[in-house]
Amino acid sequence: MSNVNQLTVTQRSWITSRIGWLSLCIIAAAWGNRLLPSEWQNVWGIVGAFGLAAALGLASIATARQRGTGTGRN
Repeated sequence: MSNVNQLTVTQRSWITSRIGWLSLCIIAAAWGNRLLPSEWQNVWGIVGAFGLAAALGLASIATARQRGTGTGRN
């Protein structure tokens, strides 16, 4: 794999992990925060769940691509 492709894979992994962590933080804020009105807590929870699902989907796609091209980690 060339350096350009490796950098792109690394960047995707970094972005995916940040989306996942941010989504978990949003879910925790929605669940534990009693300062927000309940309507906003629901919105934060939905947004956090959507982001977490997106991060898991992106990670699955990246794993499938690595396996398909034979560049997966051993």
